[in-house]
Amino acid sequence: MKKICLFLTGLCFALSIPSGLTNQYDVTPGKKVKSRISIKNTSDETARYYIKKNDYTFQADGSNNYAEPGSIDRSNANWYELPEYITVGAGKNYELLFDIEIPASVEPVGTYWSLIRIGKEKPPADITEDRTVGLSIVTEYGIQIRTDFQEGDTKVDFIKSELIDLEGIPRLVVHMTNTADRWVRAKLKVQLFDSDGKFIKTYEGSQKSLYPGTSAEYTVDFPDTQDKKYKALVIADCGDDKVFGATFNLEF
Repeated sequence: MKKICLFLTGLCFALSIPSGLTNQYDVTPGKKVKSRISIKNTSDETARYYIKKNDYTFQADGSNNYAEPGSIDRSNANWYELPEYITVGAGKNYELLFDIEIPASVEPVGTYWSLIRIGKEKPPADITEDRTVGLSIVTEYGIQIRTDFQEGDTKVDFIKSELIDLEGIPRLVVHMTNTADRWVRAKLKVQLFDSDGKFIKTYEGSQKSLYPGTSAEYTVDFPDTQDKKYKALVIADCGDDKVFGATFNLEF
């Protein structure tokens, strides 16, 4: 019998994570921090949930990579231990407590991270008449475990851009990558100028997180522009006065 597994990260039935989907800690080599994930069984039956660790990276093309713990250089997955399964009573809350032990020998620069996946595999649905296809639905949450050292650099590069038409509204699509060693949350902004260099307006677009070596697609719309040529200063605003920009020529 074939099984089709549907992974719905962040969309779970009868399961919630009240403590949130990111645990962030400022850390020091050789020290230990305590971490907590709150897991709630929202169903009316006792449930058994699996807990898995992965290294996690993503790219602007939409791909996600869930690698074995310790596979990437900036993994912290081997800094903590977790049970493989937990059982939570109907309507009950389970506090998953664990220590993150920062190695004394680690290079104390930038961000190290991993992903904890928590979910429940439901029994296969009814078998079809030919008894060849069944359906097993896997629903899970992904909790990011992020540890940040005080030292480190922030740098975002623009690797691709494209101007598209979205039902009559110009949209700039930009791919950004984190080329430094710290996690950032970058927001796309565009300062638009006419062909003579006169400032028109600042447009704000999407905001997304980037780990070192990852990339993401950002967009910004221009709903009130005319069909003509513009000059644009495209900005990645990473906060804390960390701003990176590039100049584009746009024609709507």
